[in-house]
Amino acid sequence: MKNYRIYLTAVWCALLLCQCANRGSGPQGGPKDETPPSVVKSSPKNGTTGFKGTSITIDFNENISIDNPMQNVVVSPPQESRPSVKAIGRKAVVSFQDTLLPETSYSINFGNSIVDYTEGNALKNYRFLFSTGNTLDSLLIQGKVVDAMTLEPVERITVGIYASETDSTFATTAFDRIGVTDKEGRFTIDGIREGTYSLYAIQDMQGVFHYAQAGAYVAFSDSTVQPYVHIHATIDTLWADTAKTVVDSVITQQYTVFGPAELELRVFKEPSSYKKYTRSTRELRERFNLIFTDALDELPEIQLLDTTVNEPWYIREKNTRKDSLLYWITDSALIARDTLRLALRYPSLGQDGADSLRCDSIRLVFRKKKAVSSGSSGQRNRSGKKNEASDESKSSLPKLSFTHNLQNKLDYFDSIRLVFNEPIVVPDTSTIHLYVQENDSVWLPIRCQLSPDDPDCPMLLRIWPEEETSPDKTYKIQVDSLGIRSLYGKPADRFSKPFQFTREEDYANLFVKPLPTPEHAILELLDDKGTVVEVQRLEDGEAAFYDKKPGNYKLRMYLDENDNGQWDTGSIKDRRQPETMYYCPKTYNLRANWDVEETWEYQATPSDKDNRPLDKRKSR
Repeated sequence: MKNYRIYLTAVWCALLLCQCANRGSGPQGGPKDETPPSVVKSSPKNGTTGFKGTSITIDFNENISIDNPMQNVVVSPPQESRPSVKAIGRKAVVSFQDTLLPETSYSINFGNSIVDYTEGNALKNYRFLFSTGNTLDSLLIQGKVVDAMTLEPVERITVGIYASETDSTFATTAFDRIGVTDKEGRFTIDGIREGTYSLYAIQDMQGVFHYAQAGAYVAFSDSTVQPYVHIHATIDTLWADTAKTVVDSVITQQYTVFGPAELELRVFKEPSSYKKYTRSTRELRERFNLIFTDALDELPEIQLLDTTVNEPWYIREKNTRKDSLLYWITDSALIARDTLRLALRYPSLGQDGADSLRCDSIRLVFRKKKAVSSGSSGQRNRSGKKNEASDESKSSLPKLSFTHNLQNKLDYFDSIRLVFNEPIVVPDTSTIHLYVQENDSVWLPIRCQLSPDDPDCPMLLRIWPEEETSPDKTYKIQVDSLGIRSLYGKPADRFSKPFQFTREEDYANLFVKPLPTPEHAILELLDDKGTVVEVQRLEDGEAAFYDKKPGNYKLRMYLDENDNGQWDTGSIKDRRQPETMYYCPKTYNLRANWDVEETWEYQATPSDKDNRPLDKRKSR
């Protein structure tokens, strides 16, 4: 019993001590450490000359780590074998794998990669400089790299310079000196000696420090770059009295300015000159797809092998992907064949840049899909939604499927659009009817027009009312049963849909005058998701965007220098910059039944705050 009491006493004492030790969760340890590590010493010293060693050691005041040194630590001039960069306790050790060049200044740009081990506080923009010669080159250039089309900063782009170059230098020789862009697209190339340099930027995915991969981001400066350093002085006056009537002393302060510091490079992807057939598909008996590495300048010549048929035996479907060509077979005998052999002939540029006529032989094979064991899903349109107008489960006959743009409301300026899953035989108006409802019960016919998107391969049919419409009335479209047939005889089911037209007052208009008036300008209106909703050229110095739904919009403009109606990228071979793009920093909030008139000074420097003139709004 006595031992039991001693045991309980010991337990209670232990619990009491534990509670006292953990009261308030213990000592808080003071404020969080937000101080980055600092350099204590280095071997050799930062800025040393006559360096003969193979490694550099930098000591810090606390334990450190180096974040992703392979990407974040940049050594210039670049080396074929990347140096080893390691954090060992309180030391950063850089070991060179290649022999250092004689009489050369080197820079090691750690960026923000050096952080303290416990809290991750970064030592920002730390650089280490040394020279294998008797002098240390200290000039530098700075700038920014942006995407030529979006004007957004581009991270992890290698920017480099050449002191001298030939036509092949950029494609075969590593840069003399390099820098790498940060998250804001900014770069610094330091350790430069006086001279004149060519400036480039590349997306160096292969780590060779020159332009070795077509299709990667690339940029070049139209003019050469001459780095400089200026010594500036400011004069400050110290006054003996608060009224500033008696001068106490004059202080002159000097500071150094390196430049150029505001260079800008616009990176782009060159259009591929090497165009080649890659593969084909034939998921349907009636259709095949030819896929190329890039858009062809001319359509290929297609010839059947092993068989002859009456020409033409196919029609081509229009589609937005220029590197993918869709064809529909029109000959029933060819449709019935599981395998077709074709010869393709098309002009192209070879990898050496020389003109050539490519010839490819291909096999188109149709393989039947395995039958579904159970269930019935009906046909679905391209968006994946089931089409109530064509459910094949209701009939043993294959049906023509289509989608439409009709909701409860149709834009008053729009047409009814029927989009089919295969080419159709354009019907006449006797099988498609438009009605207007009068007196809430009587449907009266109104005249309409039919307009296919492509007379050779119609996949879309527009239906226009010929009479003036009213937003106060209800309309109905009706397609007769079997009234529309595909090129292959598949009929569409009967379709009927009531709808109304919107009012003109439901929309807004935007009128924009760029100043000064640019030549060959094309303006694009973007929605709040960045999607282009309308494209306009200037007319009398103004671009007009009519009938826009209320919401937020942005503007961009490019100078269509070759007048081909599209934004064109640049070319290293032709020394051609991408067409200049401008983004308006303002967001336009368009309201129903309002006109917005805007003057856009597109050459002004964009700012975070909108300093453009206020909208001139007019109610209609």
